[in-house]
Amino acid sequence: MKTFYKILTVLIGYGLIVASFILLFTWLPDDIRILDIVVTSIIYTQLVEFLFFPLIDLEKKAHKEVGMMGIHLAAINTYAGVAIVIMAVGMIWELSFTWQLLLQLGALLILIIGRVATLHSGEKVEAVYHQEQVLRGGKQQLKAAAESMMDAIVRSSELSPVLVSRIRQMAEDVRYVSPSTDAEALNLELQFTRLSDDLKVMLRQSPQNNDQITETVSQLEYILAKRKKY
Repeated sequence: MKTFYKILTVLIGYGLIVASFILLFTWLPDDIRILDIVVTSIIYTQLVEFLFFPLIDLEKKAHKEVGMMGIHLAAINTYAGVAIVIMAVGMIWELSFTWQLLLQLGALLILIIGRVATLHSGEKVEAVYHQEQVLRGGKQQLKAAAESMMDAIVRSSELSPVLVSRIRQMAEDVRYVSPSTDAEALNLELQFTRLSDDLKVMLRQSPQNNDQITETVSQLEYILAKRKKY
């Protein structure tokens, strides 16, 4: 029902624009009157977009519309102001249809350029958001792997204190790893995660895997040391 009333309101608005120019501006030539109707309808369409459609898509976490809004509003306000001035000047000075058409196309160009700049800004905001998600994801991956290793050594009572200490130190060092989107850094995070999964399996079978556990811990320390450089 809400959608029906929105559509009805929009259509009535367009109807009022057409009726107003036909009934009130009877002295205008038909070609100029049609041009003014089209221009006014474009301005009205921009207004409708803000009134009846959400500016921010809450379903998308990037919220790129926030970064787009400033440029978009500036472009719309500039276009509307320039277009209205051109219509007023055209009526007062009785400019020819050709001149008014050229001026209105120039004003429309402002709106189009503003829209392109708006979309470009939105793409940048979205790209930054996805980059941040990658950064957070990699760091969270390391933290999750370290925490799962800590859980595993708690359940493994036969593990030597030296190895327990080394694993605890790794879990502590993960906190100081800087997020990175470098391909090699992402690869090292994946290696660390996979190797930590292997270590958890070995810890369930200690002490018969003691040598292998020691070697795996050494590999994990090496991978983590390399990752910390990024």
